[in-house]
Amino acid sequence: MKSKLMLTKSQKIALLCALPLMAAAALVLASRFYAAYIMEYVPPCILRTFTGLLCPGCGMTHAVFALARGDLVDSLRENALLLFGAVILLLRYIELWFGVLGGGRNLIPRSNGFWSGVFLFWTVFFIIRNFI
Repeated sequence: MKSKLMLTKSQKIALLCALPLMAAAALVLASRFYAAYIMEYVPPCILRTFTGLLCPGCGMTHAVFALARGDLVDSLRENALLLFGAVILLLRYIELWFGVLGGGRNLIPRSNGFWSGVFLFWTVFFIIRNFI
């Protein structure tokens, strides 16, 4: 027999209100923990090591660190794709609010075409970042 946790509407609203604060705290704590204990053991990017090219993910760690410091400009300078991910998370957060308030809407397309477009965008970002 499965037990499903059921929250009231007011509990869901309180949780959604607290979610950005919890996410910000987790971002700051995780970035400090990563910088202090893990970063020195992470190998460098294989693509960059062998070709000298920056992959679409290169600079993402530094971008997250800059975002954790509250430096949005430096974060974008390190890797602009973090902004794309932040927009996707914000849209998902808004979708959750719509769901709680009874208006269930999808703001993020769920089609394969959309995600193929995202992959194409990453590919173009890779080319522009390295060759222009």
